[in-house]
Amino acid sequence: MSTQQLSAFEEAASLWTGLFDDPITVNVNIAFESLGSGILGSTSTARTTCPYVTVCNALLADAGTTDEKDALEEFPTTSISVMDINGDRDDNYVTL
Repeated sequence: MSTQQLSAFEEAASLWTGLFDDPITVNVNIAFESLGSGILGSTSTARTTCPYVTVCNALLADAGTTDEKDALEEFPTTSISVMDINGDRDDNYVTL
């Protein structure tokens, strides 16, 4: 990676850092290769599925303000109705 390319990614990281108040980690894997005529770049995403209660507990543990804690108190405590791309789910899991 050239110095100019690295500098561009560091600038982008700095801009994104300014958008979040919570300390989060974002992993970015960078590669350079020919993608074909007219293609500037590509991306991909990753998803994970967790029990609803685990997600709620993690959000509550991370809540840093009274407003965040109050909002989380309004969440259902044991389960929610979930709709995903394949239809309704009743397994009490949330895909993030």
